[in-house]
Amino acid sequence: MSLPDETPTNSTEEIKPQTRMSRRHVVEWIAVLLVAVVASFVIRVYVVQTFEVPSGSMLPTLQVGDRLIVDKIPGLAHRIHRGDIIVFHRAPGDTDPQYPILVKRVIVCQVKRSRRRATPFTSTGGRLPNRGWRP
Repeated sequence: MSLPDETPTNSTEEIKPQTRMSRRHVVEWIAVLLVAVVASFVIRVYVVQTFEVPSGSMLPTLQVGDRLIVDKIPGLAHRIHRGDIIVFHRAPGDTDPQYPILVKRVIVCQVKRSRRRATPFTSTGGRLPNRGWRP
C-alpha cells in the first residue's frame, strides 16, 4: 500500500523529461561535431595546409620529414621577403615526378639592373662577374 505522500517510481512523467534531455544532448553533440568538421574542412582547404619537407635541399635549417604549416591566403602574414620559406608545385614541364611539392627559401625578390647598362646586380647591390654575358 502506498502512502499519499509517495510518488510512483514507474510513472511516465519521470521518464519523459529524461528522454527529452538525453535526446537534446545527443542533438547538441551532433551539431557541435558537424560544425567542427565543416570548420576544419574550410580552414584546411582555404586558409592553411600542412606540408612535409620532401628532400634535403633545405638542410640544416629544415630536416627531411619536418612538417610545415603554410598559409594559403597571399599576403595574410606579410609580403614575400628575402629569406622567407615558400612552398610551391613543381613546374608542369619538369620531368622529375619524385617531388611534386617543393620547399625553398627566397633568395632574391626582384632583379636590380643599372639604368645605363643592363648589368645585373646581386641582392646586396654588388655587381655580378661577367661570364660571357652580353647586354
